[in-house]
Amino acid sequence: LGEIFPGDVKGDAVSIAFIVNFFLSAAMIFFLYWEITDIGYSVVWGQFSIMCFVFLFFAASMVPETKGKTLEQIQKEFQEEFDVPDFLDAVEY
Repeated sequence: LGEIFPGDVKGDAVSIAFIVNFFLSAAMIFFLYWEITDIGYSVVWGQFSIMCFVFLFFAASMVPETKGKTLEQIQKEFQEEFDVPDFLDAVEY
């Protein structure tokens, strides 16, 4: 997870990401138990299978290849493609 954040904000960003991940994982555990007891395993696994195929299609068709590129190169490509200003230059640390 650390490789997706710039070096100057990496520590704070990774900490926040892990805290959010922990709470969302805990919420999923409680929700999954409720869902299995109320509607059954077959419906839960059916929902899971459908979502996996949706995410597979999304990743294959919409997510660009970034193998062998640095974070700065990827950011520059996205900024040029979507005409987004570089917000990290405006932030003073």
